[in-house]
Amino acid sequence: EVYDEMTAAGGARLVADVAELRVAAAVWLDDEKLAQAAGKAGREVVERNRGATSRTVTTLLALAGSG
Repeated sequence: EVYDEMTAAGGARLVADVAELRVAAAVWLDDEKLAQAAGKAGREVVERNRGATSRTVTTLLALAGSG
């Protein structure tokens, strides 16, 4: 789910093989603005999801009657 959000935001790319990885890396290395935008998008996704594990555990414990 987070990976889908990350790719949709432009903070990550799905590659099928080493050749695609080289192309993706080259694009970011050759275009500083694009690389910065991807980094910013990735950080924003991470920030939006910060604390998700803790919230999930809290919810599960409450549902189980332990919270």
